[in-house]
Amino acid sequence: MTRERLLQTLNRSLAGRLTIVCAPAGYGKTSLLAEWGNQVGRPVAWLSLDGADNDSNRFWRCLTHALAASVDDPAAERLYLLAEGMNSVSRLTYIDALLNELALVSRPLLFIIDDYHAITSEQLHEHIAYFIQYMPDNLHLAIASRQPIPFPTMKLMISGEAAELTVSELRFTLEETELLLRDSAPCTVECLIELLDRTEGWIIGMMLVRVMLRSGQTMEHALRSFKGHERHVSDYLFQEAVASLPIELKDFLLRTSLLTNFDASYCNEVTGRDDGDVMLEQIHELNLFLLPIGERSGYFRYHRLFSEFLAETFRMEQPEEWRRTHGRASVLFARHGMLHEAIDHASFAGEYDMMEELLGRHIRDVLRRGELVTLLRWFGSFPDDYSPSHEMSLLHAFALVLTGQLEPAEHLLQRLERVLEQAHGLQSENNEDLKSGILFVRSNLVFISGDYERWLAYSTGILDELLPENPLFYNFNYNLKEPFVRRTVMGMNGVLSPTTETIAELFSGTLDSHGWDRSLINLYVKQSLAEGYYEWNRLKDSLSLLRGIEQAVASRGIPGLLIPHRLTEASIHKALGDIAQAEQVVEDALRFASGLEDKHWLIVVYAFRTRLELSIGSLSQAKDTAKHMSVTARELPIYAKEYEYLTLARLLGRQRKEKEAVRLLELLKPQARREGQLSSLVEHAVLHALFEYKVGNRNSAFTSLEEALIIGAENGYIRSFADEGAEMTELLHRYKEYAVAHGRIYYPRRGRKSSVDVLPGVTGSYLDELIAACPAPVLPQVRKGRASKEPLTRSELELLRQLRKGASNKQISAALHLSEGTVKVYLSTLYGKLGVSSRTQALIAAQERKLL
Repeated sequence: MTRERLLQTLNRSLAGRLTIVCAPAGYGKTSLLAEWGNQVGRPVAWLSLDGADNDSNRFWRCLTHALAASVDDPAAERLYLLAEGMNSVSRLTYIDALLNELALVSRPLLFIIDDYHAITSEQLHEHIAYFIQYMPDNLHLAIASRQPIPFPTMKLMISGEAAELTVSELRFTLEETELLLRDSAPCTVECLIELLDRTEGWIIGMMLVRVMLRSGQTMEHALRSFKGHERHVSDYLFQEAVASLPIELKDFLLRTSLLTNFDASYCNEVTGRDDGDVMLEQIHELNLFLLPIGERSGYFRYHRLFSEFLAETFRMEQPEEWRRTHGRASVLFARHGMLHEAIDHASFAGEYDMMEELLGRHIRDVLRRGELVTLLRWFGSFPDDYSPSHEMSLLHAFALVLTGQLEPAEHLLQRLERVLEQAHGLQSENNEDLKSGILFVRSNLVFISGDYERWLAYSTGILDELLPENPLFYNFNYNLKEPFVRRTVMGMNGVLSPTTETIAELFSGTLDSHGWDRSLINLYVKQSLAEGYYEWNRLKDSLSLLRGIEQAVASRGIPGLLIPHRLTEASIHKALGDIAQAEQVVEDALRFASGLEDKHWLIVVYAFRTRLELSIGSLSQAKDTAKHMSVTARELPIYAKEYEYLTLARLLGRQRKEKEAVRLLELLKPQARREGQLSSLVEHAVLHALFEYKVGNRNSAFTSLEEALIIGAENGYIRSFADEGAEMTELLHRYKEYAVAHGRIYYPRRGRKSSVDVLPGVTGSYLDELIAACPAPVLPQVRKGRASKEPLTRSELELLRQLRKGASNKQISAALHLSEGTVKVYLSTLYGKLGVSSRTQALIAAQERKLL
């Protein structure tokens, strides 16, 4: 039945950004929104929720997939790829990336979220509120819920950006009641008015009356049923509707009510019948709340209230059959590869051995998707008197570690260690596997908790033992998106210290000694260690470690390991001045990334090559390479593409577009702070300092530089500064003059007392070490006398005019508001374009080309 008055209201709500349909069960929320979606004239995405969606990863993955299914490529492909990388960033950063992708969708989109009352997570409520606040104009969100929306919407209501339909709008009118019952039994207007008064327009009540009338009952009998709470009334009326059914049909309803959605074959599986299609047809003819699912022919679900009533009736009246039917459903879904549903049904059935076996098959996918809340819910459903296998308990501990629940993880590990103590002296493969697994989980625990002493206390006694490798644990992939491993949890988000180095070396040495040199966890630890050595400017140590794992990394072929390995090696060659070798390594990485289905890694390598070209003065090449990154200064930057945007900021800075570069940094910085990734924060601060210094904002430059120095000094960062070349050298020199004069840096041997304004943790020796490590820029190699065809920029033409005046480097720097170091770099680039090597030759070449 079309409810035109409500559809018109919904259509008017499209002028805003949010529509809320809020009413208790049975008021037609889902049916109304489905009808609206069918006639709204724009793509519709639909997401139905249940209690399992309180897992944040599951919620946002399902939400993203629902949106992707409603749009065309390439937008859909980008959304699916975005969901794959969800685990590499914080939730708000992921939402920012999602919103950015949605803003690029060309057509207006309606997104309907049904049954939002199933969400109880406060964090999810906050994140949805954030999503709504920053939704692009091309997206309209409609939320249906049995309960009031648990986040503030008043501001949107006042501004006209939100509309709400409640019980008062959804309840049936007299005309709609008459239309619904017209073909059931003759009813007077007085009866209809009384029915409307008794039901208060409750739609499911009206539909139940319709069923009762069609079964031969009178209106008077139906009216007597409406007493008490709506749910009590509905249960009573459902009971009335089901009681008169044939036993076979009632049994069919009870058993199939345990299925969320189904077709005839699924019904046959759980009921043991072979006539599911016939039974479904009978249910449809009796109008027993059987609803088709979308456009999938032959797939159905029961109305949620009816399904809940049937399932609860089944559980109360036949508890053993209820459990056995859940068991059949578990087997059914497992056979169809729907392991999530299979595990839930096994849990209800009390088939915990089956549940554990299914968990073992499904757990790799659950970990890969990061659905840790769901995983912990499953672990929590095992009763106290059930003892999962040691491996399952280890996985439980691992999930607790990954979710930051360190204390319960520690308790679980200690319990498993007591199992080993009780088995002391008994050599068995299971005990060795358990010991190996505990070592793995404790190794992950140490990288998160920093409790190195406890790891050492446990590992010292087993370091010399020959432990078997557990493939599930020791092949866990830690990096799905980051260009460098030290930006991941395995890399401790950029934290560097002698203690972390010791732990990493000891850990890897243990695995090497027992033949686990090619296990992923070992390779990731070594890669992270190599990146740390590079940052500490221990280039030979870093290169030696990279060479040691090169063959294993290549044979693994895992992008999250191989790409960081190649980029780190290229960085070392560049730092040593071997640009040709650095370029060769980058080309190798490009060839590998070009063959990957996930093009994210190809973009990462192009971003690195852009940085390499900028560092050697090849601006024209860098501009061409940067086009592959598919990011612009005009769009809103997102942290998920931070590496590309920071590369773009560098390119803008080299083009003397410092204001645009600073804008990018300022938009990205809050996201970077939210992630707490140290190397990222240092890079932001360093770039901001350089850009501000180039435009003459010395105080702002020094403030940003101090932010970088504080983090850098605490972690021993060197290359994050040194890789910026001569511009950083000059900035550090100027800062040192300022810092010494104002007591910001303490030099203990100079006999000067420490100032209260001294920069915390930053010593004069650290600053001097940075200055000493900063290399001179590598200039572009251009053959003498061979001019480049690349046109000169406005800045380079102004530089030529200064040369014609006979200005010195110092005078040019004052006239153009540049540092002398920058003037030298610009002159070198100018000479390269003109194919000359001196000022005089440059002026002659300019006159010949009529540039002056």
